[in-house]
Amino acid sequence: MSGLLCAGDLFIDRLTEAGASTGMLPVGNATRFEITESATRVQRTGRGRANYGQVLDEVAIKQPGTLGITLDEIDKVNLAMALLGDTAAIAVSEGTFTDAEVTAHLGKRSHIGYRNILSDPAPVVTNEAGDTTYDVDDDYTIDFRLGDIIPVDGGAISEGDTIKVSGSNGAVSGSRISGGVKPQTKAKLFLDGKNLATGESVFVTVDEATITPDGAIDFLSAEFSALSLTGSMRLLDGNTAPYTVDVIEA
Repeated sequence: MSGLLCAGDLFIDRLTEAGASTGMLPVGNATRFEITESATRVQRTGRGRANYGQVLDEVAIKQPGTLGITLDEIDKVNLAMALLGDTAAIAVSEGTFTDAEVTAHLGKRSHIGYRNILSDPAPVVTNEAGDTTYDVDDDYTIDFRLGDIIPVDGGAISEGDTIKVSGSNGAVSGSRISGGVKPQTKAKLFLDGKNLATGESVFVTVDEATITPDGAIDFLSAEFSALSLTGSMRLLDGNTAPYTVDVIEA
């Protein structure tokens, strides 16, 4: 007799829509990885004088097993799963831009179209015709990091004017998550676990699961965010079970 108290590293292989592997990745710190099994009972009961209400036959019908996963390490892959999204690389090279058109709104921000704008050399801001050059601070200010221009109320720029901005931008790299475009994630899951009570290795393999988020991502939470996922497991053709648990002696 022994207890079950596992430590483990969880890996995920996000499958294509056709079920093809894209390669296993660690999900980071997984604080929950649970499988729930259940069955419903179908009974035939007596209606006779002597056996009324007694069980004459009973059959247990298995219900689909479910997965529960909680992750408190949220990288771009995990965040994409939480937001039903897909990821793509952001790769903007250092360069220059000329006459980027912006509609002016006095005292309000308008995006120039580039982030990480360089202050040296200073951007040049003109009217739509290009024959008037506006003065920084007197007519406008620029948020260089975000790439926003803010026309100054009382300056030479009027509400609704089309202005043109020319300047230089630094390189920007990262990832973009397009949210709400993938209603589900197909994945293969593998837990490399260890039962701390016995020292045995516990390997859990789920060949294919359909995973969806079951909680919100609060970008302004005062606490570290956690990602909660739920899923169902599919029995693949040729397999005898939707998942396996291997217990290997220490």
